[in-house]
Amino acid sequence: MAAMRIRPFACFIAFLIFISNGAFGDDRILIAGSTTVKPVVDLGISLFKKLHPEVDAVVGAGGSGPGIQLVGTRAVSIGMVSRPLEAQEREQFPDLVTYTIGLDGVAIVANDANPVRKLSTQQIQDIYTGKITNWKEVGGSNREVVLITLNHRHGTSEVFANYFGLEAKESGVGINLKATFRKEGEAEYSSANAKVIEDHRQVLAQIITTPNAIGYVSIGQALQVIQSGAHLRLLRLDDVEPTVANVQSGVYRFSRPLMLVTKGEAQGSVRELINFFSGPEGQAIVTQLNYIPVAAKQ
Repeated sequence: MAAMRIRPFACFIAFLIFISNGAFGDDRILIAGSTTVKPVVDLGISLFKKLHPEVDAVVGAGGSGPGIQLVGTRAVSIGMVSRPLEAQEREQFPDLVTYTIGLDGVAIVANDANPVRKLSTQQIQDIYTGKITNWKEVGGSNREVVLITLNHRHGTSEVFANYFGLEAKESGVGINLKATFRKEGEAEYSSANAKVIEDHRQVLAQIITTPNAIGYVSIGQALQVIQSGAHLRLLRLDDVEPTVANVQSGVYRFSRPLMLVTKGEAQGSVRELINFFSGPEGQAIVTQLNYIPVAAKQ
């Protein structure tokens, strides 16, 4: 049967339908959440099943927020999360336990044809709040800046907003879904619209085909695409290169944890799976996908 490419949220909805219909038995490990963590888990599951053929694990997507809600309500065994848990989430589900399996930086990304090489935190704030609308204002060509953002379900979008002190509001539906931003504490949202994209790969595809676009994505996922020959540029942020080494050392601070989350301490096969990702085989997968293994932080 040929594989189908399904948008992450559609995959997530189908996953919930399967759960509600009881399509999965109690002997299966159900996992859902962050699309950033998902490639690590997908590859890890394929190796874990070779070691434990009796274990059947099913992986959905949906974003960090839904992943937390699903594991908090016991709809899944493990939530995948690519940001710190929020205070209200910890209050709602006080027995959640997090297991950090890696670290990932987030990069500001532009087309390789764009002459701009770096931006400051202030410039990013001004670009996304519509105070800067043309690349010539930051040393680039006379081109209108095209804003791209991830949808609000993504842990990456929350990390982006928190890091730059921004708040976002979405409007529209489907391909017309847009977001506007304001700085925290300001009363009015900007009139500048950002195109809302479903996942990192789609953000990168949009920037490849739109020379004057700007967006933000996982450094790990961006490097995977750049290594395949894509015309992309990771911009220096406050004059610091967004490299794995700089994230690892803490010099590049625009980063977030990659975590697995359970309701209460993990037990049985779930515990074995989490141990696998924390062990040498799992950490090798983290490294292979251009993320930073946990051991490298110590």
